[in-house]
Amino acid sequence: MDGAALAVTCAAAAADAGAGGRAHPHHQPVPGRQQQSRDSPPAVPGTCTQLSGHLQGGGPIPAEQHLHIPRLLRTGHRQEGDMKIWSSEHVFSHPWDTVIKAAMRKYPNPMNPCVVGVDVMDRSLDSQGRLHSYRLLSTEWRLPSLVRAILGTGRTLTYIKEHSVVDPVEKKMVLCSKNISLTNLVSVDERLVYTPHPGNSEETVLTQEAIITVKGISLSSYLEGLMASTISSNARKGWDAIEWIIQNSESTVS
Repeated sequence: MDGAALAVTCAAAAADAGAGGRAHPHHQPVPGRQQQSRDSPPAVPGTCTQLSGHLQGGGPIPAEQHLHIPRLLRTGHRQEGDMKIWSSEHVFSHPWDTVIKAAMRKYPNPMNPCVVGVDVMDRSLDSQGRLHSYRLLSTEWRLPSLVRAILGTGRTLTYIKEHSVVDPVEKKMVLCSKNISLTNLVSVDERLVYTPHPGNSEETVLTQEAIITVKGISLSSYLEGLMASTISSNARKGWDAIEWIIQNSESTVS
């Protein structure tokens, strides 16, 4: 899970300039053992929706201060029917292997405090040597009164299912995530693809796409726009988290 599905739980806080997620202790699974969330999580059905699309939008991106600023190639969002689609493409200045190791250990991190639990549901190798991982993420959100009134819910603990496939031969990682809470109100389907930069093996390209759909409530376009903005913000936090993990790993080794 990166910026998109996490927006289901964090977008509401962005609607209130003074509201922010409370800090919560992080829960990290013991390697090789399934962990229990504080509440009994719902069953995780199947794999996440496979998304496809072409990156659109773009234009100059203002420089911002990050731990290590990736080269942002393109970002934007568009409307297609009753769905809003957000997409981006950017480059990490690290080899693919380094970025993938960090992406697999992304949570917990100080940039995404909304994620309070990570449960590994299953992990296995297929006949082609690809690593499949199924995880359940527990997230907390804080709802401003306006969003709470629109959604008609005060729920704070939500769940997101995540399926990733790492192909060490093709050097490609595909990660899909989807919320499995509040699905009668909103759905966020996200797809991330990590591949080596075609022109520089010391760099890694990450392409992201998220489909946001708010269902059967008033001000749906407002909420979809709010979530698209929050997805963009959370994606940047996700890039920073990967850089933070890489830097901390390097400092530990040295």
